[in-house]
Formats: sequence, structure tokens, C-alpha cells
Amino acid sequence: MSRLTARIVGLITDFGDKDSYIGELKAAFFAGTQLGHIIDISHKVAIGDVKSCSYLLSRAALVFPDDSIFVAIVDPSVGSDRQAVIIRSGKRILIGPDNGVFARSIRWDDDFEVRVIGWEDIDHNRRSNTFHGRDLFVPVAAQIVEGKDFSEIGTFGQLKNTFCPATPDRTNTGFEGTVLYIDTFGNIATDIPNQTSGKIKLGLFDEIEYSESYSSHPNNELFWLHGSDGCIEIALNCGHAGKKAGVLPGDPVEIYEILSIR
Repeated sequence: MSRLTARIVGLITDFGDKDSYIGELKAAFFAGTQLGHIIDISHKVAIGDVKSCSYLLSRAALVFPDDSIFVAIVDPSVGSDRQAVIIRSGKRILIGPDNGVFARSIRWDDDFEVRVIGWEDIDHNRRSNTFHGRDLFVPVAAQIVEGKDFSEIGTFGQLKNTFCPATPDRTNTGFEGTVLYIDTFGNIATDIPNQTSGKIKLGLFDEIEYSESYSSHPNNELFWLHGSDGCIEIALNCGHAGKKAGVLPGDPVEIYEILSIR
């Protein structure tokens, strides 16, 4: 394998940027291979926030090459009996804890394979029960980059704590969905597909209307638009929609008076 054909590795964690942990992860990866290219998806996922990690990883996966490798280390149960897994979904490889971080990145409508990994799958002596990311996950990623076959790593298994996400429910007038994430700008990501159009209810706001862009709506008024992740988002021109609406991830959102379903 040459550098021209090296695989891309997407890395997402809740480690922040204060400590040495990200550097240690990358050093451990490159100790196993010189061929991969690491892309930092985010290292500022809220501590232990598995659902936000799952959402952000699924967004990034939309634009990564099909054969990318993703390592997710938001792992509040590290060192427990939770499974460490490697998943093959299409050409995509996912490596990390079986705790839901990959729930939105698995292609659930296709066949996917799961293998359980452990210390027997690495060939170094660093085996910290508090840092599986450095000592297990990225070394396994390096092996895949070096050309080791998926079937040669770990043992056949099944997911125990990662499940297919729920989809919006159809109502008499539209769909009921969920707030998935609120980004740095205050934009509210939902799970309602862009193909649906109408009015939105969210929190105390009953008639949130459509706008084509952030800047084409009056200041201080919530509006919804087609999000870049393929789903509807609610925003506020020059403001924080999440704070104005008073909502958090997991809260309900409803679209009604359906105008079109494309």
C-alpha cells in the first residue's frame, strides 16, 4: 500500500484539547502504521455524551470516502464489561465501544458485521483499563490500514447496547420527530427529513415557518430550513435558537400542515 492509497481515519472523542490525550492517540496510531491519514472530526463532544457523538459522527460520515475508518472514543464505561467492537458496514469500518456511538453511522438496512475485540488483538504491552482508545482502538485501526482483514481481528459477535435509531412518527397532520443536537451557533438539528415541508411546533412556539437561508429571515424570529445533514433544522438569524426555544436534545419537534413530501 502506498500513501496515495492510504485510508482515511476519522477520530472523534470527548477529550477536549487541554490534555495530552489526543497526541497520545495519534502517536499510538502512527506507531502501528505510517500509511493512514487522520482527520479530527471533533474532540469537544460533551463529556460522556454518546448521543451527540453518534449524531456528529453520522454527519461527518456523509462526506468521508466510503472506505473510511472511524474511531469513536466517548466511553464513560471504559474498563467495565461493555464490549469493544469493530463493525463493518458496507466498506466503512467503525471501531470503539458498543454503547451507541455508532448508532447513526451503521447502515441498518444493509448487512453489517460485528466482531468483539480485546487485548489479544494488539501486539504491544500498554493495556490500560482507563485508556482503551490509545491502547486498543487506534492500534486496531492501524492494523486495518496496514491491510489486515476484518475477519482476522477479534471474534464474531453481536451488538448489545447499540440500536437502530427511531424515526419520526406519522401523525394525522404531519410528523413528530426529535431534537438531535444543538450546535455552537445555536442551530437545532432534528431527525425530520428535508423532503418534508410545512409548519413546525417546538417548545412554546407553534408556527415556525420556512426560510431559504439564515440571513433571509427577520432577526429574533425562529425559522426552519433544510439542513446540510439532510434533515430539517431550526435557527435564529444572529441568535441562538436553542436558547430562544428553550429546548434540549431529546425534546420533541412536530411538523404539521404538510405542504409537500418529496
